[in-house]
Amino acid sequence: MPMVPVLIPVIRFSTAAAAMANANIARDAGCDGVFLVHPEGEDGLLIPVTRHIKEEWPAGMVGIHFKNTPAMAALDLSLGNGLDMTWTDNISQSNSSEASRVASVLGKLTSHLFFDSIDPSGFHQKPPDPFEAATKTRRHRMIPATRFSPEDETEEIRKLAILRSAVGNAALAVASGITVENVHALTPYASHLLFASGASDTFFTLDPELTRAMVTQAKKAWTETGPAWASL
Repeated sequence: MPMVPVLIPVIRFSTAAAAMANANIARDAGCDGVFLVHPEGEDGLLIPVTRHIKEEWPAGMVGIHFKNTPAMAALDLSLGNGLDMTWTDNISQSNSSEASRVASVLGKLTSHLFFDSIDPSGFHQKPPDPFEAATKTRRHRMIPATRFSPEDETEEIRKLAILRSAVGNAALAVASGITVENVHALTPYASHLLFASGASDTFFTLDPELTRAMVTQAKKAWTETGPAWASL
């Protein structure tokens, strides 16, 4: 487990040049890496861009949030192109056969991170059973990634506490709804923070000051409160 929160902006792809500029903003702000996602699910367009970002930022963790690629194929593409992370949606809950194949490969790796969103597609929907969803994801050697709804913070924090109890001291990601104002409430539960709108000035562009503030506030909160799993 990391001893500080892992902060990874999610870059919404528009052009290769814009993606690289956003990656530079993330690096300069002290983030740990970046994910790229194509808003229209054209995953293949992201391969050359992520490879270039990794070449320019070898110490950064670089990955793709695959929207229209089967999980096993997504993992193969990530590994074949030297990427550090893969992110899929709901594979651990909806396709046990595919998830088992991915788990078999992950079991032979030492450092690749595989995130899987456990929430249904609707932003305000929650897993029918967060504990079971997170447990199933961890069983497949994946990191559960959950959405966060700022409009219902009390209930969402309760959900995070359930997810944390399910995974113990293993990794847990929050992957939506993170802002500079609420990140302090998430760091006791989430080891990985995957954020976009909360540090952006347009849909496609990270804001340098907001990104830097996100990093500062997350690390400050971690220092003050510590992780919730320290006593697990």
